[in-house]
Amino acid sequence: MTHAKVGDSQRGEDPSVRALEQYAASLFGKEEALFVPSGTMGNLVSVASWTRPGDIIVASESSHVAGREGPGISNLAAVAILGIDTPGGIFTADDVARAIEEAPLRSRAKVRLVTAENTHNAGGGTIFPIASLRRIHSLCRKTGIPVHIDGSRIFNASVASGVTPADYGKVCRSLMFCLSKGLGAPVGSIVVGSRDFLEEARSVGVRIGGGMRQSGIVAAGGLYALRNNVRRMAEDHEHAKALAQSLADLPGIEVINAPVETNIVLFRWRMPTVSLPEFQEALHERGVLVDDRSFPFFRAVTHLGIGKKEIARAVRAFRQVFGRAAA
Repeated sequence: MTHAKVGDSQRGEDPSVRALEQYAASLFGKEEALFVPSGTMGNLVSVASWTRPGDIIVASESSHVAGREGPGISNLAAVAILGIDTPGGIFTADDVARAIEEAPLRSRAKVRLVTAENTHNAGGGTIFPIASLRRIHSLCRKTGIPVHIDGSRIFNASVASGVTPADYGKVCRSLMFCLSKGLGAPVGSIVVGSRDFLEEARSVGVRIGGGMRQSGIVAAGGLYALRNNVRRMAEDHEHAKALAQSLADLPGIEVINAPVETNIVLFRWRMPTVSLPEFQEALHERGVLVDDRSFPFFRAVTHLGIGKKEIARAVRAFRQVFGRAAA
């Protein structure tokens, strides 16, 4: 990153950004790619490029697009979200067809996009089966509806399933993935798709503040991550499974997403004799931080900054806290 060649990326003159975009596009077999500051912006420019105000998009009810990103997408892209309620956020082509069929008659013609999240965050890093994505893409292609994949953790899915990025690229018209998270870059996401689509996406990105100047400094970190940190994600998956197994052995914890598929562990805390602040403070004293955004559910995510030593330390802290509470 300190040796990155830079230029005005908004004008397409930053060589490091262009190198990252070209490499990312080639991985997924797409014509072009766009480097954006965040995954939220990547999904927003994709939705806004495929739709027009008043249109409807189909997504899992528990997806990031429908949940945390929903208000921004509805406000800035002026679209409605038609949610599909399925376990783990994984739906089928039949679910898509049924959702459209059950929509009010006037709304059916306005369904302009289907989005799928892979891996699915709220489901505990569940992998969207490639066979289901193929059938969804086939259905949507017949009706002229593009498929967009929110692939924030698409490389976790690829490493765990053996499905190549190029194969994922064949089952969608556009795809967004994060360079941060498991890949370990400090910032940034990528949108891949056709040249025409990316031309519109660049225009939308500039309008919502995505135009950057010497962004090759951070793009260089993303390119390094793609070239060096994909295969090692298998270690993250093993660490997550080890953490889940150790937590499941504790009497006050229930692992929700067993067996763990990738790098996310969802667990429920069952300690009625200990308050949440006491629980958090006891772990904090032992160097482990947990937040309560979904209390009594918690999420633990492994990445390249978490190794066997850190997993052992976290497990030891949980055992000490639960042992003290039981005493």
